Amino acid sequence: MSSLNPRMTVADIILEPLRQLKPEMTEEERKKELHEVMDWVGVHRDWAARYPHAFSGGQRQRIVIARALITRPKLVIADEATAALDVSLRSRALDLLIEYQNRYGTSFILITHDIATVKYFCDRMVVLEKGVW
Repeated sequence: MSSLNPRMTVADIILEPLRQLKPEMTEEERKKELHEVMDWVGVHRDWAARYPHAFSGGQRQRIVIARALITRPKLVIADEATAALDVSLRSRALDLLIEYQNRYGTSFILITHDIATVKYFCDRMVVLEKGVW
């Protein structure tokens, strides 16, 4: 919840990276991208005008995922991205990231303390102890 500005609508939250990183896009192109990513992560389009407090933890997680992926990055660094979610929501969020990875070829660096998440999501793993591997 702390990563979502309570004064911004869901549409503005998700579109912020596009406005910053791809200013050449028209508003119509941005709206098309918004609808595509909202559909993909399972956030209903009619929620676009709502504010973050109106959503459950799992719905907010989907909004954050949509915002992170709307620019189609080649690399995503996710630090404890699923730590606040229960087991079923965690697996759904990870399934979305795996699907995205398969579709767009994005690489993920997942930082977590949860070995079950590592086993579910990761192809390779590095264990750090006191900053050394």
